[in-house]
Amino acid sequence: MKYELKYEIHGAPENSDLAVFETNPPSTVTTEALMPIMGWQSEEDAVSTYLLSAEQTKAIESLAAIELPKDLELYLSCYA
Repeated sequence: MKYELKYEIHGAPENSDLAVFETNPPSTVTTEALMPIMGWQSEEDAVSTYLLSAEQTKAIESLAAIELPKDLELYLSCYA
């Protein structure tokens, strides 16, 4: 089953739940492009929120041609 999934990246200071940064990455950030970066096995794995590692952040920055904050814990969230 194919979903029209949308992504958001948000960031919060370490040990905080309060997001101080949010962005919707461009359309180049697709489920198919994110699967190898995130280690997902199926599209269903995407529907969640993930804390991004430094390597994942760099790969998403490259994929999306954007720069993300380095001083925050970054999360990738997906919604349909």
